Amino acid sequence: MPIYFLLLLALARLRPAWPAPSGGLTTGDCTFLQVTIVLAFALAVLVVTHWFRALLLHDPSERFVLAHRFQSWKRFFLHALLIAFLLTTYLLGWGWTVRQLYPPAEEGARPVLLGFELFFLAPFLIGVLLFWTLLYDFDRLVHKLGEYDGQPTFPSRAGYVFFQAQNHFLLMLPPLIMILFEQLLFHLVPESTVAAESETLSWTLIGMTAGSLAMFVIGLPLFIRWFLRLTPMPAGPLRERLAEAARKLGLRYNNILIWHTRQTVANAMVTGILPWLRYVIITDRLVSEMSEEETLAVFGHEVGHIQHRHIAFYLFFLLASIYVFHNVWNLLTSYPLFARLAPWADDFTEIGILAGALYIFVVFGFISRRCEREADLFGARVASPWAFMNALEKVAILNGIPRENPGWLFSWQHSTIAKRVDFIGRTIDEPALAVRFQRRFGAFKWALALTLLGLGVALTLPL
Repeated sequence: MPIYFLLLLALARLRPAWPAPSGGLTTGDCTFLQVTIVLAFALAVLVVTHWFRALLLHDPSERFVLAHRFQSWKRFFLHALLIAFLLTTYLLGWGWTVRQLYPPAEEGARPVLLGFELFFLAPFLIGVLLFWTLLYDFDRLVHKLGEYDGQPTFPSRAGYVFFQAQNHFLLMLPPLIMILFEQLLFHLVPESTVAAESETLSWTLIGMTAGSLAMFVIGLPLFIRWFLRLTPMPAGPLRERLAEAARKLGLRYNNILIWHTRQTVANAMVTGILPWLRYVIITDRLVSEMSEEETLAVFGHEVGHIQHRHIAFYLFFLLASIYVFHNVWNLLTSYPLFARLAPWADDFTEIGILAGALYIFVVFGFISRRCEREADLFGARVASPWAFMNALEKVAILNGIPRENPGWLFSWQHSTIAKRVDFIGRTIDEPALAVRFQRRFGAFKWALALTLLGLGVALTLPL
Protein backbone atom coordinates (compact mmCIF):
# COMPACT_ATOMS: atom_id res chain seq x y z
CA MET A 1 0.00 0.00 0.00
CA PRO A 2 2.83 2.56 0.51
CA ILE A 3 3.31 2.66 -3.27
CA TYR A 4 -0.30 3.89 -3.61
CA PHE A 5 0.40 6.76 -1.22
CA LEU A 6 3.47 7.79 -3.19
CA LEU A 7 1.63 7.70 -6.53
CA LEU A 8 -1.27 9.77 -5.18
CA LEU A 9 1.20 12.21 -3.65
CA ALA A 10 2.90 12.58 -7.04
CA LEU A 11 -0.47 13.14 -8.69
CA ALA A 12 -1.41 15.83 -6.16
CA ARG A 13 1.99 17.45 -6.55
CA LEU A 14 2.18 17.59 -10.34
CA ARG A 15 -1.45 18.01 -11.51
CA PRO A 16 -1.99 21.76 -12.12
CA ALA A 17 -5.77 21.66 -12.77
CA TRP A 18 -8.68 19.24 -12.51
CA PRO A 19 -11.79 18.76 -14.68
CA ALA A 20 -14.94 20.45 -13.42
CA PRO A 21 -17.86 18.12 -12.55
CA SER A 22 -20.75 17.74 -14.95
CA GLY A 23 -24.37 18.42 -14.06
CA GLY A 24 -23.73 21.79 -12.43
CA LEU A 25 -22.41 20.33 -9.17
CA THR A 26 -21.12 22.89 -6.70
CA THR A 27 -18.14 22.56 -4.37
CA GLY A 28 -20.57 21.69 -1.56
CA ASP A 29 -22.16 18.94 -3.67
CA CYS A 30 -18.77 17.45 -4.53
CA THR A 31 -17.66 17.54 -0.90
CA PHE A 32 -20.89 15.86 0.22
CA LEU A 33 -20.40 13.09 -2.38
CA GLN A 34 -16.83 12.53 -1.23
CA VAL A 35 -17.88 12.27 2.42
CA THR A 36 -20.77 9.92 1.49
CA ILE A 37 -18.47 7.60 -0.44
CA VAL A 38 -15.96 7.40 2.44
CA LEU A 39 -18.76 6.63 4.92
CA ALA A 40 -20.25 4.00 2.58
CA PHE A 41 -16.81 2.40 2.33
CA ALA A 42 -16.50 2.36 6.13
CA LEU A 43 -19.96 0.76 6.46
CA ALA A 44 -19.02 -2.01 4.00
CA VAL A 45 -15.79 -2.71 5.93
CA LEU A 46 -17.75 -2.81 9.20
CA VAL A 47 -20.27 -5.33 7.83
CA VAL A 48 -17.65 -7.66 6.36
CA THR A 49 -15.44 -7.46 9.47
CA HIS A 50 -18.31 -8.40 11.80
CA TRP A 51 -19.36 -11.19 9.44
CA PHE A 52 -15.87 -12.73 9.60
CA ARG A 53 -15.78 -12.22 13.34
CA ALA A 54 -19.07 -14.10 13.71
CA LEU A 55 -17.73 -16.97 11.57
CA LEU A 56 -14.59 -17.14 13.71
CA LEU A 57 -16.57 -17.18 16.97
CA HIS A 58 -18.77 -19.95 15.57
CA ASP A 59 -15.79 -22.15 14.60
CA PRO A 60 -12.45 -21.07 16.14
CA SER A 61 -10.71 -24.08 14.57
CA GLU A 62 -10.96 -22.27 11.20
CA ARG A 63 -8.80 -19.42 12.49
CA PHE A 64 -6.03 -19.73 9.89
CA VAL A 65 -8.41 -20.26 6.97
CA LEU A 66 -10.58 -17.29 7.91
CA ALA A 67 -7.57 -15.07 8.58
CA HIS A 68 -6.22 -15.88 5.10
CA ARG A 69 -9.59 -15.13 3.47
CA PHE A 70 -9.83 -11.91 5.46
CA GLN A 71 -6.46 -10.81 4.06
CA SER A 72 -7.93 -11.12 0.56
CA TRP A 73 -10.86 -8.94 1.59
CA LYS A 74 -8.45 -6.35 3.00
CA ARG A 75 -6.70 -6.06 -0.36
CA PHE A 76 -10.06 -5.83 -2.15
CA PHE A 77 -11.24 -2.97 0.08
CA LEU A 78 -8.00 -1.03 -0.30
CA HIS A 79 -8.15 -1.29 -4.09
CA ALA A 80 -11.83 -0.30 -4.00
CA LEU A 81 -11.00 2.77 -1.89
CA LEU A 82 -8.21 3.78 -4.28
CA ILE A 83 -10.44 3.41 -7.36
CA ALA A 84 -13.31 5.29 -5.69
CA PHE A 85 -10.98 8.15 -4.74
CA LEU A 86 -9.65 8.45 -8.30
CA LEU A 87 -13.17 8.35 -9.77
CA THR A 88 -14.47 11.03 -7.42
CA THR A 89 -11.38 13.12 -8.10
CA TYR A 90 -11.84 13.08 -11.88
CA LEU A 91 -15.55 12.49 -12.49
CA LEU A 92 -17.28 13.88 -9.41
CA GLY A 93 -15.20 17.01 -9.03
CA TRP A 94 -13.15 16.42 -5.89
CA GLY A 95 -9.90 17.61 -7.51
CA TRP A 96 -11.73 20.65 -8.92
CA THR A 97 -13.34 21.35 -5.54
CA VAL A 98 -10.01 21.33 -3.73
CA ARG A 99 -8.56 23.71 -6.30
CA GLN A 100 -11.54 26.07 -5.83
CA LEU A 101 -10.99 26.10 -2.07
CA TYR A 102 -7.23 26.00 -2.36
CA PRO A 103 -6.28 27.86 -5.58
CA PRO A 104 -2.74 27.47 -6.94
CA ALA A 105 -0.48 30.47 -6.92
CA GLU A 106 -0.02 32.44 -10.08
CA GLU A 107 3.23 31.85 -11.88
CA GLY A 108 6.05 33.61 -10.08
CA ALA A 109 4.08 34.10 -6.85
CA ARG A 110 4.12 32.10 -3.65
CA PRO A 111 1.24 29.70 -2.86
CA VAL A 112 -1.60 30.98 -0.71
CA LEU A 113 -1.36 28.13 1.78
CA LEU A 114 1.00 25.29 2.54
CA GLY A 115 0.16 21.61 2.35
CA PHE A 116 -2.22 21.39 -0.61
CA GLU A 117 -1.13 17.77 -1.17
CA LEU A 118 -2.26 16.73 2.31
CA PHE A 119 -5.59 18.49 1.88
CA PHE A 120 -6.13 16.79 -1.47
CA LEU A 121 -5.35 13.33 -0.07
CA ALA A 122 -7.44 13.81 3.09
CA PRO A 123 -10.47 11.66 1.99
CA PHE A 124 -8.24 8.74 1.03
CA LEU A 125 -6.18 8.99 4.21
CA ILE A 126 -9.31 9.27 6.38
CA GLY A 127 -10.75 6.23 4.61
CA VAL A 128 -7.58 4.24 5.34
CA LEU A 129 -7.63 5.27 9.02
CA LEU A 130 -11.29 4.20 9.31
CA PHE A 131 -10.37 0.96 7.56
CA TRP A 132 -7.74 0.12 10.18
CA THR A 133 -10.03 1.20 13.02
CA LEU A 134 -12.76 -1.22 11.88
CA LEU A 135 -10.37 -4.12 11.22
CA TYR A 136 -9.31 -4.07 14.85
CA ASP A 137 -12.09 -6.30 16.21
CA PHE A 138 -11.32 -9.23 13.90
CA ASP A 139 -7.53 -9.03 14.24
CA ARG A 140 -7.84 -8.79 18.02
CA LEU A 141 -10.04 -11.91 18.11
CA VAL A 142 -7.57 -13.82 15.92
CA HIS A 143 -4.81 -12.85 18.34
CA LYS A 144 -6.88 -13.84 21.38
CA LEU A 145 -7.72 -17.29 20.03
CA GLY A 146 -4.06 -17.92 19.28
CA GLU A 147 -2.70 -16.81 22.65
CA TYR A 148 0.12 -18.72 24.25
CA ASP A 149 2.25 -18.20 27.35
CA GLY A 150 4.45 -15.15 27.06
CA GLN A 151 2.56 -13.58 24.17
CA PRO A 152 2.12 -9.82 24.70
CA THR A 153 -1.31 -8.36 25.06
CA PHE A 154 -2.92 -7.04 21.91
CA PRO A 155 -2.70 -3.23 21.65
CA SER A 156 -5.65 -0.94 22.19
CA ARG A 157 -7.61 0.23 19.14
CA ALA A 158 -5.68 3.51 19.08
CA GLY A 159 -2.38 1.66 19.45
CA TYR A 160 -3.32 -0.73 16.65
CA VAL A 161 -4.19 2.13 14.26
CA PHE A 162 -1.00 3.99 15.22
CA PHE A 163 1.12 0.92 14.49
CA GLN A 164 -0.53 0.43 11.09
CA ALA A 165 0.10 4.10 10.30
CA GLN A 166 3.74 3.72 11.30
CA ASN A 167 4.09 0.73 8.99
CA HIS A 168 2.37 2.17 5.93
CA PHE A 169 3.03 5.92 6.13
CA LEU A 170 6.78 5.51 6.67
CA LEU A 171 7.53 5.88 2.93
CA MET A 172 5.00 8.66 2.42
CA LEU A 173 6.05 10.99 5.23
CA PRO A 174 9.62 11.77 4.05
CA PRO A 175 8.62 13.11 0.58
CA LEU A 176 5.64 14.93 2.12
CA ILE A 177 7.92 16.64 4.63
CA MET A 178 10.29 17.56 1.79
CA ILE A 179 7.43 19.11 -0.19
CA LEU A 180 6.24 21.14 2.80
CA PHE A 181 9.81 22.24 3.49
CA GLU A 182 10.25 23.33 -0.12
CA GLN A 183 7.01 25.33 0.05
CA LEU A 184 8.14 26.91 3.30
CA LEU A 185 11.43 27.97 1.70
CA PHE A 186 9.50 29.53 -1.16
CA HIS A 187 7.32 31.38 1.35
CA LEU A 188 10.40 32.87 2.98
CA VAL A 189 11.54 34.47 -0.27
CA PRO A 190 10.09 37.99 -0.68
CA GLU A 191 7.48 38.28 -3.45
CA SER A 192 9.29 41.20 -5.02
CA THR A 193 12.36 39.02 -5.39
CA VAL A 194 10.30 36.20 -6.87
CA ALA A 195 8.72 38.57 -9.37
CA ALA A 196 12.14 39.74 -10.50
CA GLU A 197 12.99 36.16 -11.53
CA SER A 198 16.66 36.90 -11.08
CA GLU A 199 19.31 34.33 -11.91
CA THR A 200 20.74 34.73 -8.41
CA LEU A 201 17.39 33.75 -6.91
CA SER A 202 17.18 30.71 -9.16
CA TRP A 203 20.55 29.41 -8.07
CA THR A 204 19.76 30.26 -4.45
CA LEU A 205 16.58 28.19 -4.55
CA ILE A 206 18.41 25.34 -6.28
CA GLY A 207 21.12 25.43 -3.62
CA MET A 208 18.59 25.52 -0.79
CA THR A 209 16.63 22.63 -2.29
CA ALA A 210 19.78 20.55 -2.87
CA GLY A 211 21.02 21.28 0.64
CA SER A 212 17.70 20.35 2.22
CA LEU A 213 17.62 17.13 0.18
CA ALA A 214 21.14 16.22 1.34
CA MET A 215 20.25 16.91 4.98
CA PHE A 216 17.10 14.88 4.58
CA VAL A 217 18.87 11.83 3.15
CA ILE A 218 21.51 12.00 5.87
CA GLY A 219 18.98 12.50 8.65
CA LEU A 220 16.44 9.93 7.45
CA PRO A 221 17.76 7.16 9.77
CA LEU A 222 17.22 9.44 12.77
CA PHE A 223 13.67 10.12 11.62
CA ILE A 224 12.98 6.38 11.22
CA ARG A 225 14.41 5.67 14.66
CA TRP A 226 12.13 8.29 16.21
CA PHE A 227 9.05 7.48 14.13
CA LEU A 228 9.18 3.71 14.80
CA ARG A 229 10.28 4.16 18.44
CA LEU A 230 13.28 1.90 18.01
CA THR A 231 15.45 0.91 20.97
CA PRO A 232 18.93 -0.66 21.09
CA MET A 233 19.08 -4.44 21.21
CA PRO A 234 19.75 -5.49 24.82
CA ALA A 235 23.18 -6.82 25.72
CA GLY A 236 23.41 -10.59 25.62
CA PRO A 237 24.70 -13.57 23.64
CA LEU A 238 22.71 -12.69 20.50
CA ARG A 239 23.92 -9.10 20.33
CA GLU A 240 27.50 -10.20 20.98
CA ARG A 241 27.29 -12.73 18.16
CA LEU A 242 25.86 -10.19 15.72
CA ALA A 243 28.48 -7.60 16.72
CA GLU A 244 31.27 -10.16 16.26
CA ALA A 245 29.91 -11.05 12.81
CA ALA A 246 29.82 -7.34 11.90
CA ARG A 247 33.46 -6.93 12.95
CA LYS A 248 34.55 -9.89 10.83
CA LEU A 249 32.64 -8.54 7.84
CA GLY A 250 34.06 -5.04 8.24
CA LEU A 251 30.61 -3.52 8.73
CA ARG A 252 30.54 0.00 10.14
CA TYR A 253 27.27 0.94 11.78
CA ASN A 254 25.85 3.01 14.62
CA ASN A 255 23.65 0.48 16.40
CA ILE A 256 21.50 -2.64 16.19
CA LEU A 257 17.93 -1.61 17.01
CA ILE A 258 14.77 -3.48 17.96
CA TRP A 259 11.44 -2.53 16.42
CA HIS A 260 8.74 -3.29 19.01
CA THR A 261 5.73 -4.54 17.03
CA ARG A 262 4.06 -6.41 19.91
CA GLN A 263 5.12 -9.66 18.25
CA THR A 264 3.05 -8.91 15.13
CA VAL A 265 5.81 -8.60 12.48
CA ALA A 266 8.89 -10.71 11.77
CA ASN A 267 11.20 -8.62 9.61
CA ALA A 268 14.52 -6.79 9.41
CA MET A 269 15.92 -3.86 7.45
CA VAL A 270 18.91 -1.55 7.23
CA THR A 271 18.87 2.22 6.87
CA GLY A 272 21.52 4.90 6.46
CA ILE A 273 24.19 5.63 3.88
CA LEU A 274 26.71 7.12 6.33
CA PRO A 275 28.24 4.58 8.78
CA TRP A 276 27.77 6.76 11.87
CA LEU A 277 24.05 7.10 11.09
CA ARG A 278 23.49 3.55 9.89
CA TYR A 279 21.15 1.24 11.79
CA VAL A 280 20.39 -2.44 11.46
CA ILE A 281 16.75 -2.91 12.53
CA ILE A 282 15.24 -6.23 13.66
CA THR A 283 11.69 -6.72 14.89
CA ASP A 284 10.87 -8.24 18.27
CA ARG A 285 9.04 -11.22 16.78
CA LEU A 286 11.95 -12.19 14.54
CA VAL A 287 14.28 -12.25 17.55
CA SER A 288 11.85 -14.24 19.72
CA GLU A 289 10.79 -16.79 17.08
CA MET A 290 14.11 -17.59 15.38
CA SER A 291 17.21 -19.38 16.56
CA GLU A 292 20.50 -17.49 16.91
CA GLU A 293 21.78 -19.07 13.69
CA GLU A 294 18.65 -18.03 11.77
CA THR A 295 18.81 -14.51 13.21
CA LEU A 296 22.47 -14.36 12.16
CA ALA A 297 21.45 -15.37 8.63
CA VAL A 298 18.86 -12.55 8.49
CA PHE A 299 21.43 -10.13 9.90
CA GLY A 300 23.85 -11.27 7.19
CA HIS A 301 21.21 -10.56 4.57
CA GLU A 302 20.91 -6.95 5.82
CA VAL A 303 24.70 -6.60 5.92
CA GLY A 304 24.72 -7.81 2.32
CA HIS A 305 22.62 -4.80 1.31
CA ILE A 306 25.25 -2.51 2.86
CA GLN A 307 28.31 -4.32 1.52
CA HIS A 308 26.90 -4.35 -2.01
CA ARG A 309 25.92 -0.65 -1.65
CA HIS A 310 22.30 -1.30 -2.56
CA ILE A 311 20.93 1.74 -0.71
CA ALA A 312 23.24 4.13 -2.57
CA PHE A 313 22.40 2.43 -5.87
CA TYR A 314 18.64 2.68 -5.19
CA LEU A 315 19.00 6.39 -4.41
CA PHE A 316 21.07 7.07 -7.53
CA PHE A 317 18.71 5.08 -9.74
CA LEU A 318 15.59 6.86 -8.48
CA LEU A 319 17.00 10.39 -8.64
CA ALA A 320 18.70 9.86 -12.01
CA SER A 321 15.62 8.15 -13.45
CA ILE A 322 13.29 10.94 -12.32
CA TYR A 323 15.61 13.58 -13.80
CA VAL A 324 16.06 11.76 -17.11
CA PHE A 325 12.40 10.75 -17.43
CA HIS A 326 11.17 14.26 -16.63
CA ASN A 327 13.39 15.85 -19.26
CA VAL A 328 12.69 13.22 -21.91
CA TRP A 329 8.94 13.57 -21.26
CA ASN A 330 9.14 17.34 -21.64
CA LEU A 331 10.91 16.90 -24.98
CA LEU A 332 8.29 14.44 -26.23
CA THR A 333 5.32 16.54 -25.19
CA SER A 334 6.80 19.63 -26.86
CA TYR A 335 6.29 18.12 -30.32
CA PRO A 336 2.94 18.80 -32.08
CA LEU A 337 2.77 15.14 -33.15
CA PHE A 338 2.41 14.10 -29.52
CA ALA A 339 -0.68 16.29 -29.09
CA ARG A 340 -2.24 14.81 -32.23
CA LEU A 341 -1.70 11.31 -30.87
CA ALA A 342 -3.55 12.21 -27.64
CA PRO A 343 -6.12 14.89 -28.53
CA TRP A 344 -8.37 13.82 -25.66
CA ALA A 345 -5.91 15.06 -23.03
CA ASP A 346 -5.83 18.71 -21.97
CA ASP A 347 -2.34 18.16 -20.67
CA PHE A 348 -0.11 15.17 -20.19
CA THR A 349 0.43 15.20 -16.43
CA GLU A 350 -1.48 11.97 -15.76
CA ILE A 351 0.06 10.23 -18.76
CA GLY A 352 3.52 11.23 -17.57
CA ILE A 353 2.84 10.09 -14.00
CA LEU A 354 1.46 6.75 -15.16
CA ALA A 355 4.32 6.23 -17.61
CA GLY A 356 6.87 7.15 -14.95
CA ALA A 357 5.18 4.92 -12.37
CA LEU A 358 5.17 2.01 -14.83
CA TYR A 359 8.85 2.55 -15.60
CA ILE A 360 9.76 2.70 -11.90
CA PHE A 361 7.55 -0.28 -11.11
CA VAL A 362 9.07 -2.50 -13.81
CA VAL A 363 12.72 -1.47 -13.69
CA PHE A 364 13.04 -0.81 -9.95
CA GLY A 365 11.17 -4.04 -9.22
CA PHE A 366 13.61 -5.95 -11.46
CA ILE A 367 16.60 -4.34 -9.70
CA SER A 368 15.17 -4.82 -6.22
CA ARG A 369 14.44 -8.53 -6.68
CA ARG A 370 18.01 -9.14 -7.82
CA CYS A 371 19.49 -7.04 -5.04
CA GLU A 372 17.49 -9.16 -2.61
CA ARG A 373 18.92 -12.29 -4.22
CA GLU A 374 22.42 -10.85 -3.91
CA ALA A 375 21.77 -10.13 -0.22
CA ASP A 376 20.34 -13.66 0.17
CA LEU A 377 23.63 -15.11 -1.05
CA PHE A 378 25.52 -12.94 1.41
CA GLY A 379 23.29 -13.99 4.31
CA ALA A 380 23.71 -17.65 3.38
CA ARG A 381 27.51 -17.24 3.52
CA VAL A 382 27.45 -15.40 6.87
CA ALA A 383 25.51 -18.19 8.61
CA SER A 384 24.83 -21.24 6.42
CA PRO A 385 22.56 -21.90 3.42
CA TRP A 386 20.36 -24.19 5.51
CA ALA A 387 19.95 -21.62 8.31
CA PHE A 388 19.08 -18.94 5.78
CA MET A 389 16.51 -21.14 4.00
CA ASN A 390 14.92 -21.98 7.36
CA ALA A 391 14.80 -18.27 8.20
CA LEU A 392 13.02 -17.49 4.92
CA GLU A 393 10.44 -20.20 5.53
CA LYS A 394 9.79 -18.89 9.05
CA VAL A 395 9.41 -15.31 7.83
CA ALA A 396 6.69 -16.50 5.44
CA ILE A 397 4.84 -18.44 8.14
CA LEU A 398 5.10 -15.77 10.84
CA ASN A 399 3.95 -12.95 8.53
CA GLY A 400 1.22 -14.98 6.86
CA ILE A 401 2.85 -14.70 3.40
CA PRO A 402 1.85 -17.46 0.95
CA ARG A 403 5.00 -19.36 -0.02
CA GLU A 404 4.24 -19.87 -3.71
CA ASN A 405 1.92 -17.05 -4.78
CA PRO A 406 1.73 -14.04 -2.42
CA GLY A 407 0.30 -11.75 -5.12
CA TRP A 408 2.06 -9.48 -7.60
CA LEU A 409 2.28 -6.53 -5.21
CA PHE A 410 3.91 -8.65 -2.55
CA SER A 411 6.44 -10.11 -5.01
CA TRP A 412 7.23 -6.78 -6.69
CA GLN A 413 10.40 -6.05 -4.67
CA HIS A 414 11.06 -9.59 -3.44
CA SER A 415 10.76 -12.85 -5.30
CA THR A 416 8.47 -15.45 -3.75
CA ILE A 417 9.80 -17.35 -0.76
CA ALA A 418 9.70 -20.54 -2.84
CA LYS A 419 11.95 -19.07 -5.56
CA ARG A 420 14.39 -17.59 -3.06
CA VAL A 421 14.70 -20.86 -1.12
CA ASP A 422 15.07 -22.82 -4.37
CA PHE A 423 17.88 -20.56 -5.62
CA ILE A 424 19.87 -20.82 -2.39
CA GLY A 425 19.34 -24.59 -2.40
CA ARG A 426 20.65 -24.89 -5.96
CA THR A 427 23.80 -22.94 -5.08
CA ILE A 428 24.69 -25.63 -2.53
CA ASP A 429 25.09 -28.21 -5.29
CA GLU A 430 26.24 -25.72 -7.94
CA PRO A 431 28.39 -22.95 -6.38
CA ALA A 432 29.20 -21.54 -9.84
CA LEU A 433 25.52 -20.51 -10.13
CA ALA A 434 26.02 -17.80 -7.49
CA VAL A 435 29.20 -16.57 -9.20
CA ARG A 436 27.48 -16.30 -12.59
CA PHE A 437 24.52 -14.48 -11.11
CA GLN A 438 26.64 -11.88 -9.33
CA ARG A 439 28.87 -11.33 -12.38
CA ARG A 440 25.88 -10.75 -14.68
CA PHE A 441 24.00 -8.57 -12.22
CA GLY A 442 27.11 -6.51 -11.55
CA ALA A 443 27.51 -5.87 -15.28
CA PHE A 444 23.84 -4.90 -15.53
CA LYS A 445 24.14 -2.38 -12.68
CA TRP A 446 27.17 -0.73 -14.24
CA ALA A 447 25.52 -0.57 -17.66
CA LEU A 448 22.35 0.95 -16.21
CA ALA A 449 24.25 3.49 -14.11
CA LEU A 450 26.42 4.62 -17.03
CA THR A 451 23.37 4.87 -19.32
CA LEU A 452 21.44 7.04 -16.87
CA LEU A 453 24.54 9.17 -16.23
CA GLY A 454 25.14 9.65 -19.95
CA LEU A 455 21.52 10.56 -20.64
CA GLY A 456 21.51 12.98 -17.72
CA VAL A 457 24.62 14.77 -19.00
CA ALA A 458 23.27 14.85 -22.57
CA LEU A 459 19.96 16.34 -21.42
CA THR A 460 21.73 18.95 -19.30
CA LEU A 461 24.14 20.24 -21.93
CA PRO A 462 22.76 23.01 -24.18
CA LEU A 463 21.90 21.97 -27.73
